[in-house]
Amino acid sequence: MTQAVENVNIPYVPPTITPTFTSTETPTETPTLTPTQTATLTNTPTETPTLTPTVASTVYTLVMQPNGTSGVDNYLLKSSTSANYGTSSDLGIGEKNDAVGSVGRSLIKFDLSSIPADAAIVSATLSLWTSQDLSSNDTTVNVYRLKTAFNETQSNWNRSATGVNWQAAGASGANDRESASIGLIPILNNEPLNTEKQISLDPAKVQEMLNGTFTNNGFILTASGELDDRFMFKSSDSSTASQRPKLVIQYTAQSITPTATITSTSTRTSTPTRTPTATVTSTSTPSSTPTATPTGFIFVDGFESGDLSAWSSTITDSGDLSVSTLAAGIGSQGAAALLDDAAELRITDASPNAEKHYSTRFYLDPNSINIPNNQDVYMTPLQKAVL
Repeated sequence: MTQAVENVNIPYVPPTITPTFTSTETPTETPTLTPTQTATLTNTPTETPTLTPTVASTVYTLVMQPNGTSGVDNYLLKSSTSANYGTSSDLGIGEKNDAVGSVGRSLIKFDLSSIPADAAIVSATLSLWTSQDLSSNDTTVNVYRLKTAFNETQSNWNRSATGVNWQAAGASGANDRESASIGLIPILNNEPLNTEKQISLDPAKVQEMLNGTFTNNGFILTASGELDDRFMFKSSDSSTASQRPKLVIQYTAQSITPTATITSTSTRTSTPTRTPTATVTSTSTPSSTPTATPTGFIFVDGFESGDLSAWSSTITDSGDLSVSTLAAGIGSQGAAALLDDAAELRITDASPNAEKHYSTRFYLDPNSINIPNNQDVYMTPLQKAVL
C-alpha cells in the first residue's frame, strides 16, 4: 500500500523505471475526398410528339346474305337422283336416320364481284342455321370448292346442269370438286334448331376465287360419315331472312381511299436538362493514429480523469486536496494540496499485492508551496509491505 501524508520525512531515492510502449488508437483529423452532386446543364434528347396526318390500314367487312331471288343454292339427294330442290327452304347434308341411302349434299354459291380486285382477304366465315334434325350420329360438315359450275334449278344427284353430268354422281368426281376441304365444323346429333353454325374458311382459298386463279363455281357441303347423320339447314328461300345462308368476308384494299386521320408521332429533339454530376470535395474525417503509452506499471494515474476517482481512498480535508489544471506537472491535470491547517491530506493506492518490491514516483513543484511563518513542511510516501 502506498500513502501520501503530511509531516512525515524519509529520504527519497528516485527509482529506475524502464517503461515499455504499446500502440493505442488516437483519433486525428485526416482529409478524405468525398463525391458530392452538383447540377449541370446538358443537352438530352427528349421525345416531342408531333401531329402527322397518316392513313391507317383499314379492314373492310362485306356481309352477303341473299334472299331466294338472288341467292344460289340447292341440295342433291341420292334417293331421288333426278329431283331438283333449288327452291326448297332447306338444304340437306348427310344420311337420313330412317332411310338407308337417303344421302343429301348441298350446293351454294355467293357473288364475290362487289369485292375490289386488289382486295387482300383477311377472313371468311360461312354461317348456316339448323332447321331439322334427322340424325342419330354426330358428324362433321366439310366445305369443298367446286370445280364444275352448277345450275340452281337444273342440278340434281346426277347432273350439274341440263345436259351436263357430274363426273361421278353426287359431284363425287375429282373434276367435280377438290379433295381437301377449306373449312369444317362438328355437328352433334342433338344440335338445337334455329341455331347459327359458323364455319371458318381458308382465306387464301377464298383469295384465289377472288383473283380468278380458281374459278368461283361455289361450294359443296357434305357430311363426313353420311350414316344416320342428316341435318337440314335453312336455304336462301327460307322465310326467316336472318337465318338464310351468310358469308362474311373481311379484307383490305389499296384502291379504296380512306379518310385521313391525324396521329401523334414522336420526334427526338435536344432539350437542356439538369443532370446531377459528381464533384470531388475534400472533407476532414477523424482517423486513428497510434501513440505510445507506457505499460508495465502496477498503478498509473496522472489525474487526467479530472478527479481522484482512480485512487483507492482519499482524505481531502473538505476539498483542500483536489485535482486542478493549475497543478499539472506533466500532462494537463495535477493534484493540488492546500496546506492551511494541521489536518491530514492523503491519497491511497492499494494496487500492490504480494509484490516483493516496487517503486513509486511523484512529481512535485516546490515553487508552488507557500510556507507560512517559516515553518517546515514534509511530504513523505508511506509504504507497507506484506510478505
